Amino acid sequence: MSADVAYRRYRRRILAWGAAALLAAFAIGATVTMTRVENDLEGRLVAELDEVGVTGIRVSFSGQDGTLTCTTPLEGSEDLASLHEVASAAEVMRGVRRVDVVPGCRVADGDDGDDDGAGDDGDDGNGAGELAGDAPTTSLGGNTDRTVPELIAADRRFSVLRRLLEETGVTVPSVDAPITFFAPSNEAFEALSEHEIARLGASPDLLLAILEQHVVGELLLLEDVEEGQLATASGADIPVYRNVDQADAVTLRSAGTTAGVSDGGILVSDGVVHVVDGLLIPARVRLTPVDPEVEAETRAAALQIDLDALTESTQLGFAPGGFEVSFLSGPTLDRVAEAIIGRPGSTVVVRGHTDSGGDELDNFLVSTARANAVLEQLVLRGVPRPTLRAEGAGAAEPVRVGGVEVRVASRRVDFLVETE
Repeated sequence: MSADVAYRRYRRRILAWGAAALLAAFAIGATVTMTRVENDLEGRLVAELDEVGVTGIRVSFSGQDGTLTCTTPLEGSEDLASLHEVASAAEVMRGVRRVDVVPGCRVADGDDGDDDGAGDDGDDGNGAGELAGDAPTTSLGGNTDRTVPELIAADRRFSVLRRLLEETGVTVPSVDAPITFFAPSNEAFEALSEHEIARLGASPDLLLAILEQHVVGELLLLEDVEEGQLATASGADIPVYRNVDQADAVTLRSAGTTAGVSDGGILVSDGVVHVVDGLLIPARVRLTPVDPEVEAETRAAALQIDLDALTESTQLGFAPGGFEVSFLSGPTLDRVAEAIIGRPGSTVVVRGHTDSGGDELDNFLVSTARANAVLEQLVLRGVPRPTLRAEGAGAAEPVRVGGVEVRVASRRVDFLVETE
């Protein structure tokens, strides 16, 4: 073996040892750093629990994921709620990805001397029925001593909904119990922007209108939900579809929004709660405000189209030289009034016309009288007078076909919609 070959092998061996040593040092350093981060996060979370007075909780972190474990039963439902509030709040702490409450955290039973968590109702000590935040998503379970609002307050999957309820003072719509509440989870609100969520938190009426779409006035387990229409507390029926690929899953729809549910349901004292992944927003609810001017112009344009269609299909009739509306025009006037009332916010100009026969001044006076006659008929049908104005155009706008005036068609009234 030459000296050069031996030297190269020796050199590679030295480099390999150096790389191994460097990787070992890096691994040790990373482990030490991660341990320090985990200890720091645990300490900060323990401090948060101490601040709200919740004791008996073991905090542990694996990287950025934290776990809260109850070493003893909690003293009351307030502690249970506080525990979940701390877990939810911790997820926005720097360095934290998620914090889970281990199933088994429960409120102590009424027997003060019972240290193992077994209650008078035969609870075997595993906390069944009193679990914090572990409501089943695949099979029926729950705690029939707890109400719908209490479940929403305790289950961290509904932390966004709980915050909105607290901010607005709204409660889950109450109809005759038992009810079925398709409760929007945190995932359901992910499709909304921060602005839209903030608007819900500042608008009790909007939040209530949405929640009414999620409540049914009877207890329905998932297998009881049939494909078709489902009557909600809002008074509207929403379509329900069975999932072809997943027999035990359904999809609810409302005005283009959908909510899927595949859990077995959570039984509570006043009904059953299903966790849904979408928000059912009624057509009348607008979470994103529309520019008032743009909305007014859009409404006015739609009204103009409606009125043009009505007068083109059935013209309002007048006798030659007269200004009294023909009784045959009554149905058309009914539809015109309905259209104007249905799209408020605009001024409707009632414009009268005559044929070209007769004196110009007389034609103007007759056309004005015709416009006023129609205006009065619309007022009688419920259209607010301030939204109407009458104008006479005389014979200035005759109707011609092939260059020849159609005098019957020229004797007419049409409508011009103006935005205020």
